[in-house]
Amino acid sequence: MAYVLGYFVADGCISEDKKRIKNKYTFNITSADLEHLEKIAKVMQSDYKISKKSGSSGSLAYQIQARNDTLANDLMGLGIYPRKTYNLEPIKVPEEYFSDYARGFFDGDGTVYIYNVNKVWVCCREFAFCRRF
Repeated sequence: MAYVLGYFVADGCISEDKKRIKNKYTFNITSADLEHLEKIAKVMQSDYKISKKSGSSGSLAYQIQARNDTLANDLMGLGIYPRKTYNLEPIKVPEEYFSDYARGFFDGDGTVYIYNVNKVWVCCREFAFCRRF
């Protein structure tokens, strides 16, 4: 599941429908790799439908999408909220699962970049927001 968490941090999102009271959160992972999403669904022991959708450049993509407040609340408990690009909190990953998390993150198109701000090197992107403990 640490791998799936890393993959989700890189390539997933939680959406919120504020008009709904029940099941207002939607869990989504989108990928061009159908086989990979099927494996993730199997590991999650889910029966969520994997659907086709057009990618941003007109390419074919696939997605696991489900309204599931329990799953969304679990992710929020780990520091992942709707609009995670703007409000991702540090994610605590146990040391023994850190390599699985990192592999999932990079398989999910995660990126890390380092740049210099006022002569201080800064590491950015979601990977920087994980903590080993």
